[in-house]
Amino acid sequence: APKLACGETCVNAQTDPANCGGCGLACASGQSCSAGVCTCASGATRCGEACVDTGSDTENCGGCEERCEANELCEEGACVEDCAAGRTLCGTGCVDLDSDRANCGACGTACAQGQSCAGGACSATVFAACFNTGELVALDDDLQPAAAS
Repeated sequence: APKLACGETCVNAQTDPANCGGCGLACASGQSCSAGVCTCASGATRCGEACVDTGSDTENCGGCEERCEANELCEEGACVEDCAAGRTLCGTGCVDLDSDRANCGACGTACAQGQSCAGGACSATVFAACFNTGELVALDDDLQPAAAS
């Protein structure tokens, strides 16, 4: 490759990140010089002079200058709600894995029909009939009247 005289030093402007494409044209941190052009590492996108991960960067979410709102995170290139303590992002919404029947214990783990989710585990609701009133009362795992939820 032809060398370029930069001051008193000969450089390869095709590959030298301090003189990429010409004398004194330095690539930003995290960039390399390829064919005289500053490029980002694999998986990163060049937005302006910086290399960013558009899959997780809230200022460049999914593309350069695609900013998430203040209450959002960037997940896999999409702005999603930042969940409050005790809640977990499942898909595009925040849920309580301890009590959500559609996401019991983990995202996507649904309880079967007739089951409830408590403490992150699916369990069948057991009922007892009161002899004097005929009323059905839900029981907890200790066969005591369940707390109203």
